[in-house]
Amino acid sequence: MSVLPERKIVAIQYWNGDREDALRLSRYMTDIEPAFNPDVDLVFMARSDAELPDKAHLLRAARKFNVKTVKAPHAGVGHPHGCWVLWYSLLEWLLKRQEAGEFSAKWMATLESDGVPLTRDWIKELDREWDSGRDIRIMGANPTEGVSHINGNLLVSGKLDFLKWLVRDVAIETVPDIEGWDTFLFPQFLRWGCLVTERMLSAYRTPGVGQGAYEHYLKQGYVFVHGVKDDSLLRQARRHLLGSAIQT
Repeated sequence: MSVLPERKIVAIQYWNGDREDALRLSRYMTDIEPAFNPDVDLVFMARSDAELPDKAHLLRAARKFNVKTVKAPHAGVGHPHGCWVLWYSLLEWLLKRQEAGEFSAKWMATLESDGVPLTRDWIKELDREWDSGRDIRIMGANPTEGVSHINGNLLVSGKLDFLKWLVRDVAIETVPDIEGWDTFLFPQFLRWGCLVTERMLSAYRTPGVGQGAYEHYLKQGYVFVHGVKDDSLLRQARRHLLGSAIQT
């Protein structure tokens, strides 16, 4: 019996309202990746009513990653319900693909358009941090606003026991429409095994980020920051890693 290759998956979720931001983020991820990474799949998860990336964008991403596109099969709009439907759709897709024998996933990073990797080796560093935990199913940042939960830009295990629980036992209708899934499910994540990491930062609704703040994030050891609601952090990161804040 052959052993399935173990994948690391970076998934970007979006709706039409932040599609361009999501594609800009994926171009940046492609540009900073040193070379083609055969162990990483880049997955685009579009909301059920959103457009998938065009062919030129997918070809560009395919220079560095194995690329997959998915349309969410479940309809859900607004915040926080639409966010939950997208995340749930990703987990359902991951479970079905593994049960179909397509691959075996070590973890999947479920990211949104306002997240920014800060270093070229961010995937390797998050993978190393994942390995530092003991039998964990979730790894992410505790938000700076003080709410006791884990931010939804996180790494989730590909282990089937956890995915079956989320997809079939929790199920899509369980999370209330008015409550964030990452808050609602956090107590259960703790029971399954949850690592709050200091390599990821949830900077909730942070205003413009200058060079000083960017350098501070690096000194603190962060490799991924989520929550800056403009392109300032992405521009700082591009300038630092690629020599120009302008994206081609």
